[in-house]
Amino acid sequence: MIEATLRNAIQKRLCLSGLYGGSIRHFAPHALGAGVDDAPHVFVFQYAGDSAGGLPRGGDWRCFRVDGLSAVRANSERWRTRSNYSLSRQSCLARVDLAVPTSS
Repeated sequence: MIEATLRNAIQKRLCLSGLYGGSIRHFAPHALGAGVDDAPHVFVFQYAGDSAGGLPRGGDWRCFRVDGLSAVRANSERWRTRSNYSLSRQSCLARVDLAVPTSS
Protein backbone atom coordinates (compact mmCIF):
# COMPACT_ATOMS: atom_id res chain seq x y z
CA MET A 1 0.00 0.00 0.00
CA ILE A 2 1.36 3.40 -1.00
CA GLU A 3 0.28 5.16 2.19
CA ALA A 4 2.22 2.63 4.29
CA THR A 5 5.30 3.16 2.11
CA LEU A 6 4.99 6.94 2.59
CA ARG A 7 4.61 6.56 6.38
CA ASN A 8 7.66 4.32 6.58
CA ALA A 9 9.72 6.72 4.47
CA ILE A 10 8.77 9.70 6.67
CA GLN A 11 9.61 7.79 9.86
CA LYS A 12 12.93 6.47 8.53
CA ARG A 13 13.81 9.45 6.30
CA LEU A 14 13.98 7.44 3.10
CA CYS A 15 13.81 8.79 -0.44
CA LEU A 16 11.27 7.34 -2.84
CA SER A 17 10.70 7.05 -6.57
CA GLY A 18 7.32 6.68 -8.21
CA LEU A 19 4.94 7.83 -10.90
CA TYR A 20 2.78 10.93 -10.48
CA GLY A 21 0.89 12.64 -13.29
CA GLY A 22 2.37 10.15 -15.73
CA SER A 23 5.94 11.18 -14.89
CA ILE A 24 8.69 9.64 -12.80
CA ARG A 25 9.39 11.59 -9.60
CA HIS A 26 12.21 11.19 -7.08
CA PHE A 27 11.29 12.68 -3.72
CA ALA A 28 11.69 12.76 0.03
CA PRO A 29 8.29 12.74 1.77
CA HIS A 30 8.10 15.11 4.73
CA ALA A 31 4.45 15.12 5.83
CA LEU A 32 1.34 13.03 5.28
CA GLY A 33 -2.20 14.11 5.95
CA ALA A 34 -5.30 15.43 4.20
CA GLY A 35 -5.86 18.36 1.88
CA VAL A 36 -8.79 20.76 2.12
CA ASP A 37 -10.80 18.20 0.11
CA ASP A 38 -10.10 15.65 2.91
CA ALA A 39 -8.28 13.39 0.42
CA PRO A 40 -4.88 12.00 1.49
CA HIS A 41 -1.97 14.18 0.35
CA VAL A 42 1.77 14.06 0.90
CA PHE A 43 4.09 17.06 1.15
CA VAL A 44 7.44 16.20 -0.41
CA PHE A 45 10.77 17.61 -1.46
CA GLN A 46 11.13 16.56 -5.11
CA TYR A 47 14.80 16.57 -6.06
CA ALA A 48 14.76 14.87 -9.47
CA GLY A 49 12.50 13.54 -12.19
CA ASP A 50 9.86 15.28 -14.25
CA SER A 51 7.28 17.86 -13.29
CA ALA A 52 4.49 19.45 -15.34
CA GLY A 53 5.55 22.89 -14.15
CA GLY A 54 9.27 22.22 -14.44
CA LEU A 55 11.60 21.44 -11.59
CA PRO A 56 14.16 24.05 -10.53
CA ARG A 57 17.78 22.97 -10.34
CA GLY A 58 18.27 21.45 -6.88
CA GLY A 59 14.59 20.56 -6.45
CA ASP A 60 11.50 22.10 -4.89
CA TRP A 61 8.63 21.44 -2.50
CA ARG A 62 5.61 19.66 -4.01
CA CYS A 63 2.27 18.33 -2.90
CA PHE A 64 0.95 15.05 -4.30
CA ARG A 65 -2.48 13.49 -3.93
CA VAL A 66 -1.76 10.00 -2.62
CA ASP A 67 -4.29 8.44 -5.01
CA GLY A 68 -2.31 9.93 -7.92
CA LEU A 69 0.89 8.09 -6.99
CA SER A 70 1.78 4.64 -8.33
CA ALA A 71 4.78 2.30 -8.46
CA VAL A 72 6.22 3.94 -5.33
CA ARG A 73 9.33 2.33 -3.91
CA ALA A 74 12.31 3.25 -1.77
CA ASN A 75 15.43 4.15 -3.71
CA SER A 76 19.06 4.29 -2.61
CA GLU A 77 19.36 8.09 -2.67
CA ARG A 78 20.41 9.96 0.47
CA TRP A 79 17.71 11.87 2.40
CA ARG A 80 17.01 15.32 0.97
CA THR A 81 15.44 18.37 2.56
CA ARG A 82 15.88 22.14 2.57
CA SER A 83 16.48 24.60 5.38
CA ASN A 84 13.16 26.30 4.55
CA TYR A 85 11.14 23.19 5.51
CA SER A 86 8.19 24.43 7.55
CA LEU A 87 4.80 22.87 8.13
CA SER A 88 3.35 26.26 9.05
CA ARG A 89 4.34 27.75 5.67
CA GLN A 90 2.95 24.98 3.48
CA SER A 91 -0.62 25.13 2.17
CA CYS A 92 -0.82 21.55 0.94
CA LEU A 93 -2.15 19.87 4.06
CA ALA A 94 -5.18 21.05 6.00
CA ARG A 95 -4.49 18.25 8.49
CA VAL A 96 -1.10 16.70 9.27
CA ASP A 97 -1.13 13.09 10.48
CA LEU A 98 2.61 12.37 10.39
CA ALA A 99 5.60 14.61 9.69
CA VAL A 100 9.34 14.90 9.90
CA PRO A 101 9.96 17.25 12.84
CA THR A 102 10.97 20.78 11.91
CA SER A 103 14.01 22.46 13.44
CA SER A 104 13.18 25.36 15.71
